[in-house]
Amino acid sequence: MITSDLAMSLPAIRRQWPSRRKSATQCAVHNHEPSPHISHPRLRALSASDKATTSDLTQASIAPRDIRTYLRQNSSSGGVATQQDIYNCIAKSKRALCEGQSTIQALANELDSQGFWSRIQLDQARRPELLILDCTYKTNKYKMPLLDMIGVDACQRSFGIAFAFLSGEAEEDFIWALDRLRSMYDMCGASHPSVVLTDRRLACMNAVAHWFPGSISLLCLWHANKAVLAYCRPAFVRRDGDEQSIEKWTEFFGYWFAIVNSIDEEAYNRQLDELERRYVPEYVDEVSYIKQTWLDLYKEKLVKAWVDQHAHFGNNVTSHLCCIDK
Repeated sequence: MITSDLAMSLPAIRRQWPSRRKSATQCAVHNHEPSPHISHPRLRALSASDKATTSDLTQASIAPRDIRTYLRQNSSSGGVATQQDIYNCIAKSKRALCEGQSTIQALANELDSQGFWSRIQLDQARRPELLILDCTYKTNKYKMPLLDMIGVDACQRSFGIAFAFLSGEAEEDFIWALDRLRSMYDMCGASHPSVVLTDRRLACMNAVAHWFPGSISLLCLWHANKAVLAYCRPAFVRRDGDEQSIEKWTEFFGYWFAIVNSIDEEAYNRQLDELERRYVPEYVDEVSYIKQTWLDLYKEKLVKAWVDQHAHFGNNVTSHLCCIDK
């Protein structure tokens, strides 16, 4: 119900409301000064002759900053090029020299074409010394486990060997996938990997032991660190922002790192004894978890003193799989 006083005040209120109607008039006027031409890559593009000059100077071992100085003094188009433009041009010329080959392959062909004496032996059957296995889940819309199987070469570069979509993560699923993988090795005449790196998924570990019994099985240290973090940290840090408890947890986690990085068995036993002396009985559950879940069963697959006895070439995590997925 509207009273007479309110009804009388409505015209005044309407007059005070701001108009929301927008003007249809448009003025084609910028609200800033025109940007300089150097800020546009197309206007800084090097001419064909400048690109050739840059490539020639690079092959003559001239530093990129000196190439830029030369172009500024002797070229009209290269005068506005930034240092990053020079770097990009040099990288493009190097890729063109390789003609789609790897650096080593391009070097081998260059040695032959220039008349140098060289002998190169391709050992394709023995390159995958290290095999990394892991499942990812966020790479396909069907939410099926994707088992990635990759190798790492002597230059720490990852290369895909195979992949398989699994119907599940039971042991028979991994046995089927690794059976197909082994058949590929045998068909190509390739030697089996000397080291297989996985996470602590028992079904996958059992499948590896079944189809690659001669390979050394190692565990991903990153997954082990995450598991210890998830299980043990709540006992130390009960609320965020408690600096004293966070410092105590950091000290405990440091003992775990010291154990897995022990360089010999004597150092391992010493670090483990120190952990028990420092945190038992107050944190007996956390210490027992580390011992019973990881060290008693898998110290030969995790601790540096045993892991470094095998040719893993510094690879103790499955992070290479992230590069392959991307």
